[in-house]
Amino acid sequence: MDDLPEWAIDDAEIAGERWLLRRVPQNRVQDGIPEKSNFREDEAGHGLSVTVWDSPQDLEDVRRDHESFAVICVPASAFRAEIDTVIARAPLEGNANHCEVFPHYGQGAQKRLRKTFRWVHRPAWLPDDPEAELFDPHAPAVESTEPPEASI
Repeated sequence: MDDLPEWAIDDAEIAGERWLLRRVPQNRVQDGIPEKSNFREDEAGHGLSVTVWDSPQDLEDVRRDHESFAVICVPASAFRAEIDTVIARAPLEGNANHCEVFPHYGQGAQKRLRKTFRWVHRPAWLPDDPEAELFDPHAPAVESTEPPEASI
């Protein structure tokens, strides 16, 4: 891969149903849906900035100093489904689980990635959407209050 910097070593453990957080600015949301451009990185030598969501602290790290941004997450498996994906750890001060994803994705990959997103934080500037539930893989499971169905 030509644009892969020397420091970018794939962390194969970031895979499957591990969730990656991504900030979304207001100008990259249309009709309440993140644009596919949220999965594009144009700067040479840099990958798409994401944070592995291993604990609630990771969401706090992503939102710090960017409180007006929306936050989405995408499963690592969606990135891994694209050809030659490298998810390289690139810790930042105040964001220990920061990573960069390579290669730079084309429009088709950007559309496929967008189809897998889940909302994590919806700021007030987003229109109300009763179907847009907030996702949190770290939230305790909610037990049903419905009685179990009787078996016949």
